Amino acid sequence: MSSIPWDKLHAGITHFPLALLLFSTICDLVSVTFKERSFARELRLVSFYGLAVAGYFGGELLLNAES
Repeated sequence: MSSIPWDKLHAGITHFPLALLLFSTICDLVSVTFKERSFARELRLVSFYGLAVAGYFGGELLLNAES
């Protein structure tokens, strides 16, 4: 029997990549809207790394799914 409370961790583990995808999309939209501003490049970089982390965690979830 596992001592990890998966029912309590499910929301955080499952929805974290989804929240990162939403966050990355918002960063991309803001960077396109304000592309003349100095912070647009940094927002694109934040969006890229957010997508990379979301992809990593999403892949881990798929590989370690129990059912």
